[in-house]
Amino acid sequence: MEMEYNKRHWKVEGFNEDGSKIYKPKKSFDTELKAQQECFKLNLKPETIHKLVSYKCQICGKWHIGHHNDKVLDDKEKSKIQKKYNEWKIIHNKY
Repeated sequence: MEMEYNKRHWKVEGFNEDGSKIYKPKKSFDTELKAQQECFKLNLKPETIHKLVSYKCQICGKWHIGHHNDKVLDDKEKSKIQKKYNEWKIIHNKY
């Protein structure tokens, strides 16, 4: 019987020989600021198709990154994200 994992904290890393899923904890960030910065960077990568967002984990109390309802990132959306990131960097002195 497969153990229940909260998908907001765990992600599937692969499968065992018997076909059961192998889980590992998602990457965590100590602060919301660090998680937000990583989201901006990931969302602006050309290979990123679905929007990523940061959220506070109810299990570990740290911040994780996950998909935002599978929202597709087109060029127009990536342009908006780039503008927001530029503003965010000025506000938080992150260059």
